[in-house]
Amino acid sequence: MPGAAFAAETGQVKVFSVVGQAEILDLSGEKWLPLTEGSFLKKGARLRTEPEGAAEIQFDPDFQNVIRMDENSRLDFLSVAPPVISLERGRLFMLREENASGTTQKGKVLTPFAALDEFFSGGCVLEASKNGLWIKMYGGSMRVTGRGPGSYTVEEGFKLFLQGASSHSLERMRYPDYLDWQAWLRKIYEKKDDHAAETLEKLG
Repeated sequence: MPGAAFAAETGQVKVFSVVGQAEILDLSGEKWLPLTEGSFLKKGARLRTEPEGAAEIQFDPDFQNVIRMDENSRLDFLSVAPPVISLERGRLFMLREENASGTTQKGKVLTPFAALDEFFSGGCVLEASKNGLWIKMYGGSMRVTGRGPGSYTVEEGFKLFLQGASSHSLERMRYPDYLDWQAWLRKIYEKKDDHAAETLEKLG
């Protein structure tokens, strides 16, 4: 796929990394197939990862908008432009940064416990299980609408736990909360640097 032809232009996003067992449901909705690096996903794609499996997906060629679904996760793409993702279970890393024009891509994530939107730039990790939902903000802020009345805003450096219609807790994150995020972010910025170097080389 040439140049910047990604979600906004084609309705597709790209899988740029797969570790372990990650799968995509076929068009019949009956069979799970291996998810492969370099493949493109469209609206309606349903993904899952097994223990020690993971998949990373980019929404633009410059790695400004990327996600990672960790092991034991289930993810549905309800839309790719703008991105609307349903996280049924598991852990999802999200990075959203400004593009060259100074704008960011809007999007939304739906979970069994809440809808998350108005996340315009920054980074977060979502952890969904049968016990509840953790939202950890590493940059920017996010508005969260729970199953009960009202909504919450989670700012950078804080984490919110939602368990039911009226059960929640908001607290400041501590050092251990940052370890996995920092390791992933370092990897993404290495990927950005490699991409930038390849682009300059092609330009001669």
